[in-house]
This record gives sequence, structure tokens and C-alpha cells, in this order.
Amino acid sequence: MKKKIQKVVAMLPYFEGKILLQLRDPKPEIVFPGHWGFFSGSMEEGETPRIAAFRELFEELHYKPKRLRKVLVGYLPEQQVESHVFCCVLDVPVNSLSLYEGMDFGLFSFEEILTKKIYSSKMNAYYPVIDASFFFNTIREAIKIMEQGKNNQL
Repeated sequence: MKKKIQKVVAMLPYFEGKILLQLRDPKPEIVFPGHWGFFSGSMEEGETPRIAAFRELFEELHYKPKRLRKVLVGYLPEQQVESHVFCCVLDVPVNSLSLYEGMDFGLFSFEEILTKKIYSSKMNAYYPVIDASFFFNTIREAIKIMEQGKNNQL
């Protein structure tokens, strides 16, 4: 029997050239447990990707961005996941956010992310970054969109 494709949303809050990443829980039933990755979650029945993205950001960080920009829609065949990715300006200080899902979170430059291991001060250890071309290409695209928007005052 063919497995049903799961639809998910991923969000990349952005601040001054850095992306806010989440250190995912070490639960074996989730994709990329114990890795630095996007804030993300499953779409609920009847939800649009944009509504799901707003909901997930609020559930995971109690953050409500003013605007979300669509980055891309991608398909990850290994996980049978259709991913709708959004980015947004992080317009509050990071220390004002509260983490409700995951082990840690932080703002990182693309150069830091490319090292493929990031230190968690909360966990006092290094953890791997999701090592997938989709992940890195998505971050590149989100940074490009956010920088263009900043330059165009959008």
C-alpha cells in the first residue's frame, strides 16, 4: 500500500542576515531528530499552507509575524513529504521568544549553518545541522527573498 504524502509547512524567521533555527527534539518518530532545522509542522485538515505556517510559529514560539513570504514548495521523496516553506522578518528580540517545541533555538548566519554542526548553549553540546541539499537551497532562497525585500522596502 502506498504511503500518503504528508503536507508540512516550514518557517524561516530572518533577522539581519541570519536565520532562526530550531534544535529538533530527539524523538525517533520525527524527521531529523536531534538536528538543527526549520520551525515546521504538519498541515491540519482544511488548512492552507499560509494559515498552517502562522499557527505553527505561534505554537512553537508564541510569535506572530506581520507577514509571511512564500519561498518555495518542495517534495522530499525519502520522507514522502510536500513542504511549503515561508520566511518572515523577525521583528522582536530573540530573547523575548519562548520555545514550546524543540530543545533550543538561535539565530545563525549561512556560514555557520554550512559548518553542519552548531553549538547549543542550552544543551552545552554541538548538534548536526540537517544535511540535505533541499535544506541548504531553501535557506539560500529565503535569504535572497528577504534581502531583496529589504532593498525594495517591501
